[in-house]
Amino acid sequence: MLAEHLKPRCVQIEVPVDAQGGFVDSGRWREKGVTHWNLLRRDWGRNDRERFDNERRAADRHRPSHGVARSPHEVADWLIEEALRAAGESHEAAEMLRSDGVDTEEGVALKREVLFWSAMHGRDVFSMMGLSSARIADLSAYAMTD
Repeated sequence: MLAEHLKPRCVQIEVPVDAQGGFVDSGRWREKGVTHWNLLRRDWGRNDRERFDNERRAADRHRPSHGVARSPHEVADWLIEEALRAAGESHEAAEMLRSDGVDTEEGVALKREVLFWSAMHGRDVFSMMGLSSARIADLSAYAMTD
């Protein structure tokens, strides 16, 4: 029997929307001291153990190879755009998006909502996707406090 703190929990993610259907930013990320997110895309070999190196990840936080996002909207937009760009570069990535349902408008909207919600709460936001049987794209938005 699992201890109570180890049992899986389900969280209802609901992002308020405005009259135009856009997500409403609660500003919670500012309360946590987040000023921006450093954006980074790295492509790795699936068997490359370096991608799990915590020291490398800690250093990567401070090297925004793909710029900086100043709001949860920008984080979600960048991660979606990069995933769609990767799908355009690779048949395997396109298949992955299709199997996850992200190739539909509804699927993209749902993915955007989850990414936005995570950023709105001041979190690091990640997305990984297979580019081929041997390569993987690691998309990261690191929440930064100055």
